[in-house]
Amino acid sequence: MLQRLPFKIVREETPAGPVPYLTTDRLIDLPELMRVAEETGLPNSSPTGKVFPKGKKSSDFAGL
Repeated sequence: MLQRLPFKIVREETPAGPVPYLTTDRLIDLPELMRVAEETGLPNSSPTGKVFPKGKKSSDFAGL
């Protein structure tokens, strides 16, 4: 089954600087959210939680 999910880029302020998140207002399972983060290479956010690509943290994306 394929489904289309709308994402927006939202910058969130952190002590290291603004960090861009791909955000959606729909509930997505964490494994699926982690898969999207790995494929895009960007952090993702949904009502379920925030996920970063493997081996990355928020300071790696500060200032993008």
